[in-house]
Amino acid sequence: MKNRVFKYILELNIFLMFLLFNIINFANDMSKWFFKYKKNIKTVTGGGDQVHLNYEIFKKNKVKILNYKFQALWIYEIVNKFPFLYDKKIINKKLLKVCIEKSIIENYFLHFAGSWHESNMWKIKGILSKKSL
Repeated sequence: MKNRVFKYILELNIFLMFLLFNIINFANDMSKWFFKYKKNIKTVTGGGDQVHLNYEIFKKNKVKILNYKFQALWIYEIVNKFPFLYDKKIINKKLLKVCIEKSIIENYFLHFAGSWHESNMWKIKGILSKKSL
């Protein structure tokens, strides 16, 4: 079971997680998890603790997965709906604005995560404004 859960987390890569827990029931577990892993361990998150925390929470079988619309990732939106945005030669601001707005309309939350240039597309002047939202 342990390997299957860890494999599942790796297949998901890293997912967004919102933690809501009863501190009385889970404080001891979370403290154990914190001290269980070395601080300098190499992970798929560049040394972050997301993989370990995800593994421990999944292992407890205390997970409710939210619909993707609550945790949509812009990089996944590009891959699945707008792959042409990867061709920098054809991108124009108007087209990019339409794609971002479409993703915002179709989802409850759109996360611009990561360090690649796509994650900062929303910061391009004229792409998002209070008026368009």
